[in-house]
Amino acid sequence: MEDYEKSSVDYLKVISLNPSYKIDAYYKLGSVYQDMKMYGKALDALNTAIGIDSSNVEGYLLKGDVYLEREIYDSVIVEYNKALVYSPDDLYIIYRRGKVYELVGDYDKAKEDFKYVLDKGADDDYLIRKTIKKDIKDLDKIKRRSQLRSRK
Repeated sequence: MEDYEKSSVDYLKVISLNPSYKIDAYYKLGSVYQDMKMYGKALDALNTAIGIDSSNVEGYLLKGDVYLEREIYDSVIVEYNKALVYSPDDLYIIYRRGKVYELVGDYDKAKEDFKYVLDKGADDDYLIRKTIKKDIKDLDKIKRRSQLRSRK
């Protein structure tokens, strides 16, 4: 219902009343704060969740997403890489990291991630394969254009 104020109050209440739900409540509180564009509070809540459970892949991903919204791309990559430590074969995370590499102009790393995803998975999903192949072609075009510009 997008009533973020009430949600944040409820999650804080859950944290104080039932410690066994702390990790999930802090994660969800971070998500609510992100939706409210309260990025500092979102990062604080997510850091708390990760502090309780350092293998919290969702926490690292959401932290990366908060940094993505703030266009702090190096931190996005750092957080996605932390998530990959605990979930190294997660093709979705690798693809997302590739998209960030593309945003920062590191086309070789972006292409490497896209090819990895294409090679390791997505066999059964035609649309995903098609999207990734298009991403790779687009990267090649961008790289060629930038090489031509640098020669001039």
